[in-house]
Amino acid sequence: MLDSLRSWVITICGTVFFITAVEIILPDNKMKKYVKFVLGLILITVIINPILKVISNKQYVDSYSNNITNYISKSEGDTDYEKYKQDNMQNTLNSFKSNLADSCSKILEKKYPENSFKVDVDASYDKEDNIDINTLKIGIKDGSVEKVKKVEIDLDKKPQDNNSILNDSKSNEIKNYISSELNVPESSITIYKY
Repeated sequence: MLDSLRSWVITICGTVFFITAVEIILPDNKMKKYVKFVLGLILITVIINPILKVISNKQYVDSYSNNITNYISKSEGDTDYEKYKQDNMQNTLNSFKSNLADSCSKILEKKYPENSFKVDVDASYDKEDNIDINTLKIGIKDGSVEKVKKVEIDLDKKPQDNNSILNDSKSNEIKNYISSELNVPESSITIYKY
């Protein structure tokens, strides 16, 4: 510490002697003020340079290297990687479900324009991290107006699913069509009326 302080004081003294010698030699003309400005900048740089080195090297470099060492030693990178991997896989699965439902609806509405469709997809990852379609539920509503059902309010009664599963020729035709178009097994497809 004292050696670095001693060398800093010697450097400042040497710079001051150099600046004084240059000012004595300079002729009196318009250039003198510009030369004095440059020499002043040199002196300021010589004075501030060791201070900046001490401040920047000690605080920033040490803290930065400590953070890197802690990050590597604590294996935070592994836990972050797993977290991001799981988030990415979940986002991919949600996007897949949404895109499959949209594609299925568009295909069906194009083939059967007289009906409207509601598609729900249940999918998950298998052991090799491939997406596996568990169920594809397709709700069909024809263009006719339905009869208004009686409304009953019973707070103790659990809500029932009024959707009835269809197993007629049209629903089988839709199953075959979707299975061939989207390469989904027919056993995974359920057709119901909503």
